[in-house]
Amino acid sequence: MGKKINHNLIVPQVSLKEYTTFRIGGKADYFAQPTDYEEIQSLLKWANDYKIPITILGAGANVVISDDGIEGLVINTNKLNHVEILSDIVITESGNEISTLIDQLESAQLSGLESFYGMPSSLGGALRMNARCYGHEISDHLLWVDYLDEKSRLVRYNYNPTDWEYKVSPFQSGDLFIFRAAFKLEHKEKALIREEMDLRYNDRASKGHYRAPCAGSAFKNNHDFGAPTGKIIDDLGLRGLKVGKAKISDWHANIIINEGSASSEDIKSLVNIIIEQVREATGFNLEPEIIFIGR
Repeated sequence: MGKKINHNLIVPQVSLKEYTTFRIGGKADYFAQPTDYEEIQSLLKWANDYKIPITILGAGANVVISDDGIEGLVINTNKLNHVEILSDIVITESGNEISTLIDQLESAQLSGLESFYGMPSSLGGALRMNARCYGHEISDHLLWVDYLDEKSRLVRYNYNPTDWEYKVSPFQSGDLFIFRAAFKLEHKEKALIREEMDLRYNDRASKGHYRAPCAGSAFKNNHDFGAPTGKIIDDLGLRGLKVGKAKISDWHANIIINEGSASSEDIKSLVNIIIEQVREATGFNLEPEIIFIGR
């Protein structure tokens, strides 16, 4: 891009494949992994000074990155993982991987987030998407979120239930950087917490979430359709359908997998075929959970 790199956190031309669960994607023009609030502010200022676009990337569990990469600066949150536990309240930075956080909560005998155990997402990504699993939403126990706004100012959002819906949060529009969040949980015996964690992990494993690179569910469920999306796709005989190295998995029809060398275009084409065939057969308009980003 020809912009002077004057920041020791910033690395040019970094491959993003290993930063997504799909293992797909080209390079970031610039890449950084801040470890604290001051470094985030510094990175945002650097990008704003040079008018460089910014992309926030957590665990990369719900995204397909273009084979042509991402323009501008990609800020990966993986190193923002500080956790503070105050009685029944946990304050966690956005880069924490959900399962790692829940392991710590189990040790502290705090319950409320076990439904998300085994979900390959960062805390920030789960909040942005208002992740929902087994009848529970990540916002169910939320107290507040600290985020950086478009001018890099730290702002506190206090939970308001009217801002949250199924897979909808107030952080899906605008250039907002989720820094940390607080949750109010409840004390429970460790054995009971572990039992729920194992139940959810084993259920995900039985559905094949860990058998091949994927993003978990490819499409949202819609109760108005009368059946889970996976069953709708399966009933149309689409299980196993392939485009290049992208494939509807053999074990769950709402999971698209990368058989090893799938391109972002393979995934996108397969998603579009599924949407079109379901619409033609049922009139239903499937909404992808997968987000396509990059050039």
